[in-house]
Amino acid sequence: MTKSVLGLFDDEDELRDHLAQNLTIIESGLRLIRTNFVVDNPLGVGGAFDILGRDQFGNFVIIEVKRSDQAARQALHELSKYIALFMEDQKVDSHKIRCFVVSTHWHELDVPLSLFKDSCPVEVKGFEVTAVGKTVITKERPLPKVSLESRLSPDMRFSFFDSAERQQDFCDDLQKALRGVPHVRAALIVMEPIADRERMCLLCAWRVPDIALADVKALIFNPDFQEEHYLFLGWELETDLCDWLEDQSDKASFVFASDSRATPEKVENYKSHHRYTQLVKLGDWPRNDLVNDLDEVMRCLVAKDVSAKSSRANQHHFAKTSSKSTGKAWDYASGAFEEFIGHNEFWLSMYKQLE
Repeated sequence: MTKSVLGLFDDEDELRDHLAQNLTIIESGLRLIRTNFVVDNPLGVGGAFDILGRDQFGNFVIIEVKRSDQAARQALHELSKYIALFMEDQKVDSHKIRCFVVSTHWHELDVPLSLFKDSCPVEVKGFEVTAVGKTVITKERPLPKVSLESRLSPDMRFSFFDSAERQQDFCDDLQKALRGVPHVRAALIVMEPIADRERMCLLCAWRVPDIALADVKALIFNPDFQEEHYLFLGWELETDLCDWLEDQSDKASFVFASDSRATPEKVENYKSHHRYTQLVKLGDWPRNDLVNDLDEVMRCLVAKDVSAKSSRANQHHFAKTSSKSTGKAWDYASGAFEEFIGHNEFWLSMYKQLE
């Protein structure tokens, strides 16, 4: 009868015990302190993590062993609790603690563990455990980088139209171009003139995730349409995506590149003679999207509350409502405003006094 874990063990406990007796297959120099190490919680429910060890440099190593996607989803909740309880119960400084997650399945754990790793005060690593014959092998799992940078590309484009029909056809053409393309999101904002002006659209794109890089490059690559000089470092692919999208329709009027390039300041200034009336979503958007309505996307486009260090920052306007009670949200807002006025020492000193 086939064993349920790697074909070698009846359950997760057997796998844990095997790893505990052979910790050097995870990392050289690891030695066991105890399995099923219990941590008390004087304010609530305690718990136990699978393995407590020590590395060759004297650091404590907390090891959690998982054997399925369902169990893996519990790992981060357990780890965050165990780390806090261990630090408090044993009076251990965070820099002396390391955490390893060892799992047979990683589909559900890669991204959340990567984000947890970035925000956790202790070192976090993942290991994938497999079996070759009757030999158990562990290999460090390279976690995908979860970008904390802006999600919206700074390269935005205006298009101009001589009729409402051509404007609508342009929207339809771009929707068709990205239909069925996974993981890629862009949008058109329909602009209607208040006075006797041309109709316009504003094209914007969101950062292409790593999982889609190769497919997007294959879709849009055309050496005749590569930019000679990219305006925004780190956003080259999104720039190429916007170039490619604009080329998928012949309904827009020709204008010079300087007129088509949008900035947060231009987007704000156009409000005086255009109404931003409709959000047309292009590409792969969730059906239950409750965040990106027209108002929210416009808030992002004018970039009034973005750090001045960002390539998308609005250099003329800053507007943000926040409170110290919001914690990190306040830290970001306050820091962004300090950078916005940082070129003027008097303004900065006055804000420091007010704060």
